[in-house]
Amino acid sequence: MFPSEVGTTLNARTLLKSWQRIFKNIDVPYKKFHALRHTYATLLLKKGTPLHTVSWLLGHTSIKTA
Repeated sequence: MFPSEVGTTLNARTLLKSWQRIFKNIDVPYKKFHALRHTYATLLLKKGTPLHTVSWLLGHTSIKTA
């Protein structure tokens, strides 16, 4: 499903198709791949991780919203 060599690139379409197939195989309602990012942030916050740390881990430069 994923390339085995370090440094190889992964085709976005291949990743999407694999992601969709996983959900189909486990009979779980489909969620967009980006939902993982939100789940990760939510779980970190629920565990008490400081907001600025979660923001940094997600690659944000600030915790401010527009």
